Amino acid sequence: MKLKLSCIILFPALIVISSCRQDSFKNKCVDQPLKMQNIKTNTVSFPDEFMTGSSYYPEQWPRSEWEIDFKKMQELGFNTVRMGEFAWALFEPQEGKFKFAWMDDAIALAAKYGIKTILCTPTANVPPWLHEKYPEVLGANSKGNFTLGGRKGYNVNSKEYIKASKRITTEMAVHFGQNPDIIGWQLDNEPGYPFELFDQVSLESFKIWLKNKYRTLDNLNKSWGGVFWNLNYSGWDQIEFPVNNGDGGWNPGQLLDYRRFFSDAFSSHLYIQSEILRKHIANRFIFTNWPNLYWSVDPFEAGAKYLDATGWDNYSKTPGLCDYRDLFTIGLNDDIARCATSKQKFFIAERQTQVAAHASTAALRTLAWIDLAHGSIGNIYFEWRSPTVGQEQGYESILQNDGSFGLSKEQYIRMKEEMAVLSPKLKDAKTISDIALVYSYQNQWEQGFWQRNQLGYDIEAERYYKALKEFGRNIDVIPETSELSSYKIVAIPGLKMLSERTFNKLENFVANGGILIVNKQCGTKDTLNQFRQILAPGLFRDIAGISIPAVSSKSSMSGNLISGKGNQMINQKFGIIFPDDNCEYEPLSIIELLELNGAKPLAYASGGELSGKPTVTLNYYKNGAVVYVGTDSDNPSFYAHLTKLLAVKFQIKPILKVPAGVDVMSRTKDKLEYIFILNYTSFPQAVTVPDGMEDQISNQTVKGKIVLEPFDTRVFTRKQ
Repeated sequence: MKLKLSCIILFPALIVISSCRQDSFKNKCVDQPLKMQNIKTNTVSFPDEFMTGSSYYPEQWPRSEWEIDFKKMQELGFNTVRMGEFAWALFEPQEGKFKFAWMDDAIALAAKYGIKTILCTPTANVPPWLHEKYPEVLGANSKGNFTLGGRKGYNVNSKEYIKASKRITTEMAVHFGQNPDIIGWQLDNEPGYPFELFDQVSLESFKIWLKNKYRTLDNLNKSWGGVFWNLNYSGWDQIEFPVNNGDGGWNPGQLLDYRRFFSDAFSSHLYIQSEILRKHIANRFIFTNWPNLYWSVDPFEAGAKYLDATGWDNYSKTPGLCDYRDLFTIGLNDDIARCATSKQKFFIAERQTQVAAHASTAALRTLAWIDLAHGSIGNIYFEWRSPTVGQEQGYESILQNDGSFGLSKEQYIRMKEEMAVLSPKLKDAKTISDIALVYSYQNQWEQGFWQRNQLGYDIEAERYYKALKEFGRNIDVIPETSELSSYKIVAIPGLKMLSERTFNKLENFVANGGILIVNKQCGTKDTLNQFRQILAPGLFRDIAGISIPAVSSKSSMSGNLISGKGNQMINQKFGIIFPDDNCEYEPLSIIELLELNGAKPLAYASGGELSGKPTVTLNYYKNGAVVYVGTDSDNPSFYAHLTKLLAVKFQIKPILKVPAGVDVMSRTKDKLEYIFILNYTSFPQAVTVPDGMEDQISNQTVKGKIVLEPFDTRVFTRKQ
């Protein structure tokens, strides 16, 4: 399309349409994301055995080698292969012309060796012919329009992209839907990344989304606070993506709405594919593979409305090469994934196949067992063979470049033998938790994630999740909408934006005997992302028994609390002290001045006028209690000490008492509790187990002290 130069304002690498007509872009955008209904059925089935396998790309290898590869997979005990997610140009080499026979052959060959297929819709990258005909099928970021040659960047707000996505999904569903060797379907691949669609087509779709939400500009201006900085809009076409603004960044209300729109747009895309598939695939399960669960798409909504299982790509740190508590973040992702669907179905859609040369290969087994202990129904490794071409050539894979298995073969063989024993026992086992952490995607979108300054919402959630692990009990990670009556302890880190309805539910939880852990600034904003005109801690002021008249923070214009050259009080160092602890913990970004209105102090500040002032408090409210943490720290021991203090005060007993560096979780089935004990350390660990517990691998009854070898895992049962 040709444009008059007078209609274009050029920013660095970004074209923004100014005064010229917008009609052509409006005609190319999706009118609005679908209003999703729950389309899942109750007839979905999952494999009886634990899914173990890898991603495989038959299109990258000569046909003569396919059977060799599947035979080697069988040798390792693999029973599942994941294929097809980047094969759109081969499935549909021309618009409306389809070729599926080659994948039929690959699926049949895999089945010959006892390997079932998870087939993927291939929409995570557009074929060149589609982009040539419809350039708007790729979006843009702040640097400008995405160009063809990489992956991702596809535009879920483009009518032509959605039309093409529906066409390939429909043809695949009709062709492969009844194939008995296909057990499940993956939608797209790592949907949502790279988190940005700032093209003009998406902008027009965003405006439609805003019109549907607010109806009038007056409502939008009130929500976004348009009176600030002269940003009262008098026309919908005045709204832009402020990706190259003069100063100040995005309006917070606009940014939050953009993230909501972004999630809706991607969910709509996935929902459309799931609707098509369900008409043709009978009882096969549907999932997608989130890169992890800190995402711009809400997996709780996806699990409630259109996914049967949650998959995530687990590329984690390696046991022995990190602090053992860093491995708890795997559990946080696992527990979000497990709680995202009512049937607790989740699995690892991708994970590393090897460990570094300076790590123990036993750590590979430990990683798999962490997910199994949290309830995973499968491990799909990435990938079988390292590609010789393309941007991912040289990736560590199960097979080495010469076709050998590499150093981890013995671990795969060991897991194959163990899963043959455990898989039938653990089928349909459930995780029962009386501790929960609320993970709010609305707050995550507002506060940010994957940030390197240690201040993102996800990092804060990780700190509290790691602390809750000190209780030695199972943890659910749930959305704000969840029912809370089954829990003893609920933590809500980072819940700055909070509706009064959710607060009333939390207050009722405490009144009925629950223990609520609240941290800095929770409840201070409404769901429009506007500060409430009440002192912190906002809605929690009465039930927490405190008020907060002043704050020292890293972001404050009156000076920051971090010691160093930039500190106004250069010779002053701030700290957090528990009376029963010899350690002094350094705050990360904030110390709130807590005034006690009935609460009791648990920890105090040190430094300047804050010395001796409470920073952590406990308030008994009706039949329960509220713990308020008015500071933060990047030292995990600060949070761990608080949890241990609460465990004693409220008599919270672990599933099994274990030393530091050893993790314990449980799953339940038929009144049997399966207890997983995992050693995350590079040295042996002694654990005392009660009499009468049975080792589920050896089938031997054990009692007394056992020794876990480095990176080892044991599974025992006891009657409930």
